Amino acid sequence: GINTIPEAFVSCYQKYWKVFGKDKVDFCVFDVPSWGQQTFSYCSKGNVHPIKSLNKENFGRICEKMELKYYSYKIHKALYTIPNYIKQKVRALKESVSQFFGAVAKHLPHFNM
Repeated sequence: GINTIPEAFVSCYQKYWKVFGKDKVDFCVFDVPSWGQQTFSYCSKGNVHPIKSLNKENFGRICEKMELKYYSYKIHKALYTIPNYIKQKVRALKESVSQFFGAVAKHLPHFNM
């Protein structure tokens, strides 16, 4: 996960940005008790956003119809809320890269922080 290999995370997202553009790549972080922390990438070439494009009421009806016991709109939204320690790691990595490579730092993850 990102907490152990931030450079690999950044490298992965740089590749996604080349294909989809920076505004079309999002990720979420979640814990799996048997595996530890995981990340999930959401990329789109259209005008679809993993949170903004969802209709809360429809999402709720689908969860109800599928009789989901855990997953909900609030859980989905929370998954795309980036934890502060990850934001801090990315900021630190960005600063470190910009000191050495200048313009390259522009291509590191951009979060609404």
